[in-house]
Amino acid sequence: MLEGISVESGLVAWMAWIVLAVSLATFLIQRKDFPFRVAGSLVLAAAIACTGVGLAGYLLPASLARALQISGAVAAVLCWLAVAAVWRVIPKALALPNLSRMNELLQGEIRERQRANERSRLVVELAPYPIVMANQNGRIVQVNAQTEQCFGHPRSALVGQSVDVLLPPRLRDGQTRDPFGACAAARDPGGRTVKDLFGLREDGSEFPIEIGVQAVVTDRDVLVLIAIVDVTQQKNTEAALKKLADELQRSNGDLAQFAYVASHDLKEPLRKVSSFCQLLKDRYRGQLDADGNRYIDYAVDGSHRMSALITALLELAHINSRTASSSPVDSGAACRGAIDNLSSAIEDSGADVRCGELPTVLGDEGQLTQLFQNLIGNALKFRGPQPPVVTVDAVREENGIWRFGVHDNGIGIDPAQHQRVFQIFQRLHTREKYPGTGIGLSICQRIVERHGGRIWIESTPGRGTTFYFTLPPAPVHAERQPAREAVCHVH
Repeated sequence: MLEGISVESGLVAWMAWIVLAVSLATFLIQRKDFPFRVAGSLVLAAAIACTGVGLAGYLLPASLARALQISGAVAAVLCWLAVAAVWRVIPKALALPNLSRMNELLQGEIRERQRANERSRLVVELAPYPIVMANQNGRIVQVNAQTEQCFGHPRSALVGQSVDVLLPPRLRDGQTRDPFGACAAARDPGGRTVKDLFGLREDGSEFPIEIGVQAVVTDRDVLVLIAIVDVTQQKNTEAALKKLADELQRSNGDLAQFAYVASHDLKEPLRKVSSFCQLLKDRYRGQLDADGNRYIDYAVDGSHRMSALITALLELAHINSRTASSSPVDSGAACRGAIDNLSSAIEDSGADVRCGELPTVLGDEGQLTQLFQNLIGNALKFRGPQPPVVTVDAVREENGIWRFGVHDNGIGIDPAQHQRVFQIFQRLHTREKYPGTGIGLSICQRIVERHGGRIWIESTPGRGTTFYFTLPPAPVHAERQPAREAVCHVH
């Protein structure tokens, strides 16, 4: 009877081993993330081996005892391997937090995510411009109060709608699908900016907008953040500035036309006045007293000065109204052309004018010739007791800009007057001592500024003056370097 009970107990134990093996195998199959899979697999193998050896001892005949011994040895090895594996993972298993600790950690992570979501919601809600959050299919999931205020829709009516509901119908056709770029931004997290769009308010009115689109990648989804800026005021300002610029351009054109016509209309009567005054002087020479002759001389001189002034004003208006061309110009040729124009004045004054080889710059050849002519002519006029010596050179600055210098040994200019001399009609000397219109240096300043440069003076009274001005370089393929040796020497 005891033997029967022993047999039955063994069968029950083996059945328990089988159930244990099946349960462990099911667990390992379903929980692929189990951190101790190696140890579990060895325990499973040992359970299967022990179960197999036990059943074989009852089911196989005694003649196969040798095979049973080998199977038992294999089962024993697997059991000890399982014991070793379990022994190694026990410290790691003990280090794992218990269920209550894991639950606390999980709850803490949930609370932190909730706080992060609330912070994100507040950032969006408190933004000073409309913010729309859409999913990767372009459906609105969140808007802020500024969106409601700007577009006039309650947020409950916007959530779940396509972002295109905020655009006029003409921007929703097949040619401009996804104009907000929500779907494109979801595929390309780099972000993008879209301009020249129009928003549609609830009342049907449109207004210009610009948007910035940026993908926001979360653990569960890809969202698209759309920042919308109402640029109505900016567009109105641009339109007003354009209108003002157009009116200014038209006014300048009218002023230039007026100056041109007025100069011709005024010169004709001045020529007649001057001619008749000269006829009176010639015809009645010797018949008038000294006062009469002096009065006629005043009239002739005044008409000549008025004619010169009108000519200078016409030149100034012409420079202001004409756009300077931007082509490579040999500034040395422009300087030599100015010297040729001043050949009579140079000969009369006994001047020594030196022009080195100057660089090729970007500008208008006619205006640069006039610039050199005015500056060299200024040096010839305001000379000291010695014959004038005028030198023109150029030095390249670190930023690539050419700095020109026109140096003379004339009477010089008081530093307090350096800015005044560029103002129109400003004279530092009497007309009797140094004749002129007082416009020449104003013309020089306008020419330099229209070429993108600047002009300034360095001078010491009684020791000469240097007029410096800058001009942009010509493109590399058209540029040549200036030589150090002077190539133009005029007496």
